[in-house]
Amino acid sequence: MSTSQAYQTWCGLFLDPLDVLFFRDGRPFDAANRVISGMPFPQTIAGAVRIALLQATNFHFESVNKRRSVDIVTRLRDAGADEGILQAKFRGPWLAMLNDDSKAQPLLAWPANLKGMKDRSDLFLLGTPTHNPPAGWNSLDGLLPISYSKRTDPKFEPKLLTMRGLKKFLNGPDGQGLLALEPTDYVSEGGVVTLDHRVGIGINSQSLTTIKGELYGIGLQSFAPQYGLYIEVALPESLASLLNDLPFCLGGEGRYVRAVKVAPQDWPPFKSDQRASMWYLATPTFLSPRNIPNRPLPQGDGLRAGASGSGQAVSGWDSMRNGPRQTRFSIPPGAVYFYEVAGDQRGFLESGPEHSALIREGWGFALQGNWSNDK
Repeated sequence: MSTSQAYQTWCGLFLDPLDVLFFRDGRPFDAANRVISGMPFPQTIAGAVRIALLQATNFHFESVNKRRSVDIVTRLRDAGADEGILQAKFRGPWLAMLNDDSKAQPLLAWPANLKGMKDRSDLFLLGTPTHNPPAGWNSLDGLLPISYSKRTDPKFEPKLLTMRGLKKFLNGPDGQGLLALEPTDYVSEGGVVTLDHRVGIGINSQSLTTIKGELYGIGLQSFAPQYGLYIEVALPESLASLLNDLPFCLGGEGRYVRAVKVAPQDWPPFKSDQRASMWYLATPTFLSPRNIPNRPLPQGDGLRAGASGSGQAVSGWDSMRNGPRQTRFSIPPGAVYFYEVAGDQRGFLESGPEHSALIREGWGFALQGNWSNDK
């Protein structure tokens, strides 16, 4: 069966964990290591949902051509896979809470330029570019430093923003560089998910016996009641209905989540006529090296400053080569970039042959905010 891509609509999915989950990055993992689970990457979610949909449509995986010279999408299409599944688009994932009315509340990464204040739990410092760099500031790519109106608290622990808190952040600071947030605007990650620490031992793949001395430690994600993951998928309604209440494998071999169909989020709209913009990265992305320092930065003119956390190692399996992909480093969610022009949402993902596939998987989803660049 084939479904036209023209009938795609966005639907929300709350992924209810049926077990502890485990996701790791692209760094090597062997004996004597201790690995802590983090958030799954967009490619992990997209692959798991596509496989679940193929199984739900009774696709025969054994009919897929094994030729390595042909990309996996073409092989699946030639084997009769539904076109709606192959062209599905994704957003997320995010930690989330499922409300009683079957609406999901996504919890987004804390912005890299939002800092805490000492002795104040209701006010936060929102950093913006300064046109008067301090003495000694030297930027080879011409970017400005981020400054704060008051001294930040070095012991502040970032939280997770609710949609209400995110919209307040995107509206920008007050005249004193402060952002007022209420307790309902953010939550502590520790109240959403905790780590279940376990010790394992290596197994010989030939004899299936334990290997002496090869111990490793892992930290699995254990979600509090009503919490899980939230994603959005754009695909035909006939396929979206198959996902509701569907259990599928995610977060480790033999571990499952249950998909609950919910209403998609009302994301802040893009304003093309805005004079200057602060862009918030809601999902991780890959950016091309730019300018003299060879740093990964968004494309487009008018970039004046940016703030980001450390890069995340990303790998995966290359079906073309039947081997692991080269490890790359992505920009984590929560990164913030300031433009003297409105900018373009498409500029937050590197160009190249994988561009379209990365967009469909949900990399580089950025949201536009306000910034006054008055000098």
